[in-house]
Amino acid sequence: MTIDASKLHILKQVESGVLSPEEGSGLLEILERSGSDPGESAPFPEMITSSSPKVEVPPIAWYWKLGWSLFLWLGVGLTVLSAYWMYRGFQAAGFGVGFFLSWIPFILGIILTYAGARLMEAHWVHVKVNTADEGKPQHIDITMPLPLGWMGWIFKNFGRYMPENIRDRHVDEILIELDKSMKRGEPFQLLVDDEKDGDHVEVLIA
Repeated sequence: MTIDASKLHILKQVESGVLSPEEGSGLLEILERSGSDPGESAPFPEMITSSSPKVEVPPIAWYWKLGWSLFLWLGVGLTVLSAYWMYRGFQAAGFGVGFFLSWIPFILGIILTYAGARLMEAHWVHVKVNTADEGKPQHIDITMPLPLGWMGWIFKNFGRYMPENIRDRHVDEILIELDKSMKRGEPFQLLVDDEKDGDHVEVLIA
């Protein structure tokens, strides 16, 4: 699907009520900023996007929460152990080498604890992929936290060091707008269907 066809597809969605005028305007702006050649095919054969609050958000399975919470508990454990090392080092030799070395894992533990806590508070992205690779149906289901605020800050402050084709797409602005949309309780859904290969991709950020 070319850029022009994508624009027409979005306008039809606005006309049919699938997208609101504001959502359609935002998607058209993203297409304009992508900088793609109008004659160049889009990365996906068929793409439908929606940020409607009517999208059903699946519950997060306990094992996904447990897996990603390991960053938090690893940080807590490292902080406690290094604090004990710091205390023992100070008892043994005062402000000696052991005391100052203990600050390295202590600071790392604090960073991991903070990052883990923020991950648990972040928006979650659900990715489902159904594909028939080499004739064998495959199903991939991944759930992970997506710290949009962090990512937007990274792209905004360090985007000048990234490849030009990424800088020109204004990824930081897109991430910030997505984050604002999530805070308003509007999940974002991306559906990709490839009728030729029979692939189906669903991405939901909520």
